[in-house]
Amino acid sequence: MKAAIRSFSSSMRLKPPWLPGTPAHLDPDLEAFSLIAMSAGLATSVLGGQSSIQQAQAVIDYHLDRLFPAPRPAFAERP
Repeated sequence: MKAAIRSFSSSMRLKPPWLPGTPAHLDPDLEAFSLIAMSAGLATSVLGGQSSIQQAQAVIDYHLDRLFPAPRPAFAERP
């Protein structure tokens, strides 16, 4: 997990302040750790039937949009 946090936070530091529109006060290490921890918790919630896949995806999208405000392709639902 430490390697994933280092990798993600390093990529966030490549373009200070990450990308135009990204709040400069955010800490890349904490944001990376938060996303990894959040995704693990959301996976458990989906597997336990407490949340849907769409709800989990919406939470992740919300946080990624906060970190990287540039337009991204929408999550494509499978039939």
